[in-house]
Amino acid sequence: MPLPNDPSRPDGASSADWRSILGAPREDAVTQLALGVELRVRDGRGANPWASRPQRTATERDVAKRTGEILLGIRPLEKSAATGAWVQGAATWDAVRRSPTQYGRDRSRWFADLLSIARDTLLSGTAGDWLVADLIESGLLWGICARRPTSTSR
Repeated sequence: MPLPNDPSRPDGASSADWRSILGAPREDAVTQLALGVELRVRDGRGANPWASRPQRTATERDVAKRTGEILLGIRPLEKSAATGAWVQGAATWDAVRRSPTQYGRDRSRWFADLLSIARDTLLSGTAGDWLVADLIESGLLWGICARRPTSTSR
């Protein structure tokens, strides 16, 4: 859902426009990438306030009951060659950053840029490959989301 005064969205843009952020796949990409977005939940504090509070995928029940802290998680996903579905597969933040020949140079750079402005969210150590978008304080976040990797395929 766009914000009321979002200057990056033209008037009348449909909700399907989010797919255009990553653009068409480049010819140099062996594996296609997408940015996965998921509601995550971190359970409330128990008796030990210093105990780890790992995150997990939020269920409808978690959202309805508000049993913990609801967060927005992001991570790279790759397209499965077998099913065509978007899966976590081998697309970790580190793998994407280090494999421009596998995922395409522009896309690897885009994901590396996103990781660099969101790196502080990894300090909690409980998210795995999911970055918590709620914790990204950099004003560069929306600019990088609006910028899509250039495609050389025509």
